[in-house]
Amino acid sequence: LHALALIADSGGPMYRGYVEPTLSLVLQLLLSVPPSSTDVHQCLGKCLAALITTIGPELQGNSGSIATARLSCLVCCAIMQDHPDSQVQAEAISCLQQLHLFAPRHVNLTTLVPHLCETLISPHLLLRRAAVSCLRQLAQREAREVSEHALTLVQESKEFKDKLGGIGAMPGETGLEGALFGLLDRETDPVLCSHVQDTLDSMLQAMAADCLTRWLWLIKDVLQATSDSSTLNSPMEDMEAMPKDEDDDAGALHKNSEKELKKPSVAPRWPTRVFAIGCLLKVMAACEGNPLHLDYVKAKEM
Repeated sequence: LHALALIADSGGPMYRGYVEPTLSLVLQLLLSVPPSSTDVHQCLGKCLAALITTIGPELQGNSGSIATARLSCLVCCAIMQDHPDSQVQAEAISCLQQLHLFAPRHVNLTTLVPHLCETLISPHLLLRRAAVSCLRQLAQREAREVSEHALTLVQESKEFKDKLGGIGAMPGETGLEGALFGLLDRETDPVLCSHVQDTLDSMLQAMAADCLTRWLWLIKDVLQATSDSSTLNSPMEDMEAMPKDEDDDAGALHKNSEKELKKPSVAPRWPTRVFAIGCLLKVMAACEGNPLHLDYVKAKEM
């Protein structure tokens, strides 16, 4: 790999002599080898990942050979995504993650993020790990875009609104953030849980100051969710019930907490609540630089 990385320039003779034929062979085999030969497809996925690493940042180039290589990589990933074997699908996600690392503007998040959200409810741990690892990387660069694509998917699909729901709050209003809190509460794999926490941290740091109400209601739902049927309202219902006068804040919050949610929530585990408290502290730290968050009169004027 180190040798190939040195020769993988923008379409030079050594590139055409080694990397390009290997990539073409991977694509040809993915198209010709039957899906039942899962071990071959798994090996091809690992080979594709090695080739992407070899070409590296050159994938951002505009030369004809690089554009062809980039397209071949995307086609290979699409073929592996449709494979019935979960490990091959996980290899496809890992390859797309590498492509986004080296050539982010050539990876379509409009289709990738919904696919990752669908993978979060997969019964296969390997697939869920790959999806969360990819979301972790995407959230470090494009947290807002990732959140918007995921929220659109959850709002438009009743199936994922039911299956991808988070804790307490209505999943159609908390989107990927609420789903990740729910995933964090269900999972026991330490690597996956660590990546979920990193993803939520990145999204919080990028969006909390601008989406303060949404994050506060999500954290509130996590901390106050119980196994009783009498729990919190959705964030939008609580917003509509907020008082017009600042003197009625405490009374409104008390009334909101007494109303019943349509569907009972499940009490989250203690590690999830502890993490939610940590998120609350980070939200408070993010608000310190903006006096509007701490001055109700000025906030009302805005």
